[in-house]
Amino acid sequence: MICVQTNKVMAESFDDMRPYSDAEMVSAVSRFVETPEFVKLAGFMFPDKPLPEVRDFFLSIKTVYELQHKIMFGIYEVIKQKSMTDFTYSGVEYLDPTKSYLFISNHRDIVLDAYLLQCLFVMYDIPLTQVTFGANLMRNPIIRLAGKCNRMFKVERGGPTPREFYMALSRLSQYIRHTIRETHDSVWIAQRNGRTKDGMDRTEVALVKMLGLSGGKDKVEAFDNLNIVPLSISYEWEPCDVLKALELCRTAKFGHYEKSPDEDFNSIFTGINSQKGLVHLSINKPITRKELADLCSEGDYNEALAQLLDSRILGGYKLMPSNYASYDIRNASDEYSSHYTPECKAMLLDKINNLPKVDDIDSEVLRKQFVDIYANPVENCKMMAEP
Repeated sequence: MICVQTNKVMAESFDDMRPYSDAEMVSAVSRFVETPEFVKLAGFMFPDKPLPEVRDFFLSIKTVYELQHKIMFGIYEVIKQKSMTDFTYSGVEYLDPTKSYLFISNHRDIVLDAYLLQCLFVMYDIPLTQVTFGANLMRNPIIRLAGKCNRMFKVERGGPTPREFYMALSRLSQYIRHTIRETHDSVWIAQRNGRTKDGMDRTEVALVKMLGLSGGKDKVEAFDNLNIVPLSISYEWEPCDVLKALELCRTAKFGHYEKSPDEDFNSIFTGINSQKGLVHLSINKPITRKELADLCSEGDYNEALAQLLDSRILGGYKLMPSNYASYDIRNASDEYSSHYTPECKAMLLDKINNLPKVDDIDSEVLRKQFVDIYANPVENCKMMAEP
């Protein structure tokens, strides 16, 4: 009785963070189908069906499970057909469907990175994960509604004072541990705060520290209980590549970057609609208790675990012809010419030569930043492979 009451109190304390329940999802969908965003989604997913028929289909959904399997997986099929040459994956055999995991992934697209993992789990009848979702994104009411319907939970980026910042991180750590250990749901989280925009995937030590806040003094036990599985997602053509290059250029020039009110929404739709070519998702070997124990002799434990995650994530990263071609373009070499075709290089050069002209950004600076997005993963993986 005491345990049940404790778990109930714990669950209620996270009501402002957690995804929607089935009943909350049904109510949210009934509101969503009356919005202009629904009309846009219906036209994308069911271009040949009348809007009232699509609306009735959405309203027939009664559980989050149904939503994922009947609607979200159907959207995946449309996205794959319209914007991918293929979606490949590896490592499903590492997972036990009866266990809950913490999936730590490199992060390239606001929605697709975690969404494609969910679709893969639908294919293999593996329980879906909960997904971290930045509070900044949830300021948009439609994004918040869609996210919480799709098993996403709110992540506060911090607070105005050091104490409030620490409390936000501690609460997030508690929620993730509670979700995995008590409710037996898996969790997806990015290896860093926000998307990687320059192609250099690196795990933030702050992320590892946050995860450990709720685990007690025994580091090995704390992280072993989370069942950590590193993920690597690779895109032949980077979602929002031009937008990322522009943001990096403006950040470098002005020292900061202010997002426009609709920028996140635009990035989500650009990522979904842009041509991505081949997309590969690698589920890498889970971090073992022995590996965690071995880190105790490596100095700073959090840094050592971040490096282990980097090694596993980059080891599973699939370098694409576009990466190799961009590396050779940047270095005026043919070092990797056997890894791409002349057609691939020509397509990349066409993208580079047709970058937008922007008043506040030098064209050569933008060109260099764009090339770096594709070339840096080669550099990154080379560094990780060096002894």
